[in-house]
Amino acid sequence: MQKAEQKEKEKRQRERLRSLELQRDKLHKAAWSVLL
Repeated sequence: MQKAEQKEKEKRQRERLRSLELQRDKLHKAAWSVLL
């Protein structure tokens, strides 16, 4: 039971990290297109 919860938590954390990275990527592209 405990192990499953741990896995679930890690999965959510990874998904959050990935979406954060995607957002940062979008910001980066937007910033570059503004600068150039």
